[in-house]
Amino acid sequence: MIHLALEHIIAELNSYLSVKISESERVIANNLLTQDGSLQSGIDDKIILSLVNTEEERIAKDPNIYHKQPDGSLKIKKPEIKLNLYILVIPYFPSDYNEAMKMISLMIGFFQKKNKFTPANTPDLDPRLRNITMEMVTMNMEQLNHLWASLGAKYTPSVLYKMRLVSIADDEIEGTGEPIKEIYINEKTG
Repeated sequence: MIHLALEHIIAELNSYLSVKISESERVIANNLLTQDGSLQSGIDDKIILSLVNTEEERIAKDPNIYHKQPDGSLKIKKPEIKLNLYILVIPYFPSDYNEAMKMISLMIGFFQKKNKFTPANTPDLDPRLRNITMEMVTMNMEQLNHLWASLGAKYTPSVLYKMRLVSIADDEIEGTGEPIKEIYINEKTG
């Protein structure tokens, strides 16, 4: 599901850019650096979306594992895991700082205009995603320094977004059963 959510956001952003600046295929999913610390190839003059953190949204977790079926039987199924994904948006234009600033403004403008993706406003949204909400995350200088240090890169103008409630669920049924229809109480008399 993570890859589907990211692919969908990238498609939406590329579509937006094709209207705004007559360019598509500008936004890609990638890391800025390879594992050995060298710069990724093919990222010049691109807007990179990079997953930098994943957290479970425990408040939205459904505690119910029993699901009543139309015939009255029960299915036992573990609840889906809802995730918040932290996506770093990096306009990487090494020889044109102004273009990078233009792209970061366009990205912020897009998510200001459309920060929620639902089947109602996004017909091609994968039905398993249901809805995605994008929230800008503001970091202080210390947090920003730690993020870029953990990425192993020098700071590049960027913006961090929290992609809320991407759900992951395995549809495997763990068990079935019949509902309880009667309760017998055995009273002991003294």
